Amino acid sequence: MGYRRRNYSVTASTLQGLLPTRDCFLDRLRQQEELFATRLSAGILLRKTSSHREMEQMEEKEGGCCSGFISCLLGLALFLSQLIIFGVVALTVYWVFKFRGGIDLEKDPLLQFNSHIVLMVVGFAFFCGQAILSYRVFDCCKRSYARLVHLLLQLLGTACITVGFYVTFMHAHNQAVPHFRSVHTWLALATCGLFIFQLIFALFCFVLLLCCRRRTFSLRQRLVPVHASFGLVIFAMFVCTAITGLMQAQSDQIILPASYNQTAENILSLIPGSPQEQSDLIVKMLSCGLLALVVLLPTITNTSIRGGRGVFYRSN
Repeated sequence: MGYRRRNYSVTASTLQGLLPTRDCFLDRLRQQEELFATRLSAGILLRKTSSHREMEQMEEKEGGCCSGFISCLLGLALFLSQLIIFGVVALTVYWVFKFRGGIDLEKDPLLQFNSHIVLMVVGFAFFCGQAILSYRVFDCCKRSYARLVHLLLQLLGTACITVGFYVTFMHAHNQAVPHFRSVHTWLALATCGLFIFQLIFALFCFVLLLCCRRRTFSLRQRLVPVHASFGLVIFAMFVCTAITGLMQAQSDQIILPASYNQTAENILSLIPGSPQEQSDLIVKMLSCGLLALVVLLPTITNTSIRGGRGVFYRSN
C-alpha cells in the first residue's frame, strides 16, 4: 500500500494562537509572586531539596512583623517573668530553710516533706516555666536549638516533679495518713496526670512522628498551638495547686533554727513582725508571684510573632 503524504500549512495566526501570550505569562508570574508573598508573610516557606526531598519549615530570622514599641513591651514582660521565676524559687528556699527547719531526708519526717515543696516549685515554676519561655529567650537562635532546650527543660522538670510526688506519697504512707484527703492533693493528682499526658503526647507528635517528617508536617504544625495552649492550662493548674498547698503548709508549726535572732533577722530580711507574721507574708508574696506568672506567660507566648501561636491564633 502506498503512503500518502499530507501537507500541513501553518499560518502566522495559528502559530500565535498556540503560543502563550505576553499577558498570560505576566498573569502567571504575578500569581507566583503573590503565592510567595503569602508564604513569606506567614513565616513558612516550603522547599523540596534534591537530596532529602522533604518539606522543611524555614522561619524568618527576625521572627515576624512586630513594631518596636510592642517588642519593647514583650521584652519588658519577658524580663519581669524571669525575675519573678527566680524570685519565687529563691523565696521558697528561703522560707523552707528559715521557717520550716530546712531539708533532711533521713531523720525528721517534716523536714523530709520540705523537699516536696522545693522540688515541686523548682520542677513546675522554674523548669516548666523556662521551657514555656524558651522560644522567646532563644529567639535569636535556630528553632531546632530552642526545641532542644525546651525538651531538656521539660525532662528536668519531670524528674523534679516525679521525685517530689514520690516524697509526699511516702511521707503520707509512713505517717499512716490517708491519701488524697484535701483539695490540694486532688488538684495535684489532676495536674500531674495532665502533665504526664502532655509529655507523652508531645513525645509522640513532635519526636516520634519525625520518622515520617514530610508526611506529618502539616499535622505537626496544626498540633503546635494545641500543645502550647494546653501547656499554659497545666501551668495555671499548678499555680492553683501550689497556692492551696502553701495555705495548707501555712498552718504547720514554724521551726526556727537554733541561731535565730529576732532583731538580726528582721534587719536582714526587711520583713517586720513576728516569725509567724513573716512566714505568712512570704506565703502571700509567693502566691502573688505565681499568679503574676499565670498572666505573664500567656501574654508573652500567645503573640503573632515567632513561636507564640496559641490555639485561638488566626493568621491573616
